[in-house]
Amino acid sequence: MFAASLATSLSRAVPSRWATACRATVEGAQSASSCRWRMSASRKRDQQMTLYVLSAGPTRWDHWGDYADILIHGMSAHLPRRDGLLQLERAGPYAPPISFPGVADIVLTDHAKQLVASTLGGVSFRPVVLAKCVRINWTEWDADQDEPAAYPDSGEPEDYILSRPHNAGLATALGSIWELVPDVDKAIQGRQGRLREGAYQGQHLVRAALSGGYNFVSTQLRDALLEAAPGFLSASAAVVERDS
Repeated sequence: MFAASLATSLSRAVPSRWATACRATVEGAQSASSCRWRMSASRKRDQQMTLYVLSAGPTRWDHWGDYADILIHGMSAHLPRRDGLLQLERAGPYAPPISFPGVADIVLTDHAKQLVASTLGGVSFRPVVLAKCVRINWTEWDADQDEPAAYPDSGEPEDYILSRPHNAGLATALGSIWELVPDVDKAIQGRQGRLREGAYQGQHLVRAALSGGYNFVSTQLRDALLEAAPGFLSASAAVVERDS
């Protein structure tokens, strides 16, 4: 409206070719301003949509394969939930501040949980039932060796835990253990593990199923977890599936 009014006024005072040039200049400026606004809005949207896929970080025991996974993370998929709570089976006395004992479960020690809770609001936790805790001083083994110092008699990694008796005192010494609770939305994960833009509602942690799918986390939660458990997790930028 401004461009049309200005051009009309000018057409009465100056030759038409000058009015035409002025109209083009004003409309061009408006177009550039609109373009800058759209680019700014797009950048803000992209910043808001910067989510990460959370997973276990690399460790110096990774070359031990599944044996390392069981020793570091334990198991939360072997037993069903009890009254909605994860049942964890793991080795002690060492437990990392964050672990990934199931397909998608995220477990925190009490200290790590307190650090995250004090840093970031809007995050939920559930207590974990430590159903079995066995003593294996595996952190004393030489991590530079190609193989762990001892194997289960069966050769199966899970028998590090299943073949040993529960140690109640050790379980008590480990203290409270917590599940980082996701918002579950089956529409959040698209093809090839992409984050579906239209399904995201601003959650700090969301995945497609309670016990499966990628863990999509906000920048704020990623930063809080990296501070609480440095060196124990990996967070790669999620690939976003835009709505058509």
